[in-house]
Amino acid sequence: MKVSPCSDWSSEPCHSSAQESSATNTIIQSNNNAWVEENNDKIETNPNKTSALRSLLYGILLGSLLSGIALAIVLTLWLTSKQSTSMQMIHFGFCCTIPCIHVFSTVTTTIITSVTTTTTTTTTTTTTTTTTTTTTTTTTTTTTTTTTTTTTTTTTTTTTTTTTTTTTTTTTTTTTTTTTTTTTTTTVSTTSTTETTTTTMIPPNLLINPGAEDGIIFPWIDGGPVTARIDNGSINTGCHPYRGDKYFHGGISSTDSNSNLTQSILLLNDTHGYTEAQLDSGNLSVYVSFYELSSHLSSTIDRAQISLAFRTLNHSLISTTTTPTLTFTYNWTFQSFSYPLSVGTRYIDYIMIFNKDSGQHIDACLDDNSLKVY
Repeated sequence: MKVSPCSDWSSEPCHSSAQESSATNTIIQSNNNAWVEENNDKIETNPNKTSALRSLLYGILLGSLLSGIALAIVLTLWLTSKQSTSMQMIHFGFCCTIPCIHVFSTVTTTIITSVTTTTTTTTTTTTTTTTTTTTTTTTTTTTTTTTTTTTTTTTTTTTTTTTTTTTTTTTTTTTTTTTTTTTTTTTVSTTSTTETTTTTMIPPNLLINPGAEDGIIFPWIDGGPVTARIDNGSINTGCHPYRGDKYFHGGISSTDSNSNLTQSILLLNDTHGYTEAQLDSGNLSVYVSFYELSSHLSSTIDRAQISLAFRTLNHSLISTTTTPTLTFTYNWTFQSFSYPLSVGTRYIDYIMIFNKDSGQHIDACLDDNSLKVY
C-alpha cells in the first residue's frame, strides 16, 4: 500500500516539517550571509590594521626625530656657552597598559658677556617654538562565533594609541651692540685782525689869502705908517715869489718907519668849529709857519717877523707873542713856531711885521703864511 507523505490525518505534522525545513534553510542562509559578512569585515579590517600600524611606525619615527633635534639644540647651546649642564632622564613605563616613553630634558645655560664701551645697548630676543605631533592609531578587531543554536556573540575591541610628542625649542639670542662715541673737538682759531687806521687830521689854515695870490690886500688890514704891498718881483728884481705869482712886500718908505698887515681870526663855532670848552681847556696850541726872504742888494738888511695877539670875545687883549727876526736870509727860508693857546682866547690877531733898516724900500718879503690851532 502506498502511503502519501501527506494524508489527511497527518496534515499538521506535514506542515510542521515543512516549516522546520524552511526555518533551517533560513538559518543556513543567515549563517552563510554572516560568514560572508565576517569574511568581508576581515578583508576590510586587514587593510585598516596595516594602515594603523604604518601610522604608528611613522609616529614613533617622527617622535624620535624631533627628540634628536631637541638633543642637538641642547648640545649646540652647551658648546656655545662653554658652561652648561645637561641632564636627560628617560623613564620607561606603562600608561593605561600602553607602553610609552617620557623624555625629561633640563638645560641650564649660563652666558657671561662682558663689554666695556662708551655706550652699550643689549637686545635679548627669546623665541619659543612648540611642535606638537599627535598620531592616533585605531585598531578594530571583530570576532564572530556562530553556533547551531543561532546564538551569535560579537566582540569588538577598539585599541586607540595616542602618541604625543612635544618639542620645545628655546633660542636665546643675545645681541650686544657696541656704540663707540667719538668726540671730535674742532678748535677754530679765529685770528682777529684789528686794523687800526690812524687818521691824522690836518687842521685847516685859518688864514684867508695867506700868499697874496688873490691879488688884493683884503682881508688883511694895513696898520701903517708905511703901506705894505703885494708884489710879483717888479718892486725889487732881487725878490720873487716863493710859490705862485705873488708875495707880500714891506712897501716903499722914505723914512725909517715899518709896515704891517693884520688878519683877525674868530675861533668859535660858527667860524672854525671850536667850542668854548676846547678853547679854555688849556690843551690847544697855536702853530705858525711862513717863508721869509730879505733883499741883499744893499749893505743893510731889512727883516720880517710874525706877532700874535690873543683876545677875548670883546677883543680885549689877553697876551701877545712874536717870532724872532732872522739875519742874512737872502733866499726863501721856512720858519715855524708853536705857542700855547691862552685860556679865554676867542680871537687871534695874526700880524706880519716888515722892519726897515735903511734905503727907500722895506725889502723884507713873506709868502705862504699859515696859522693852525690844535
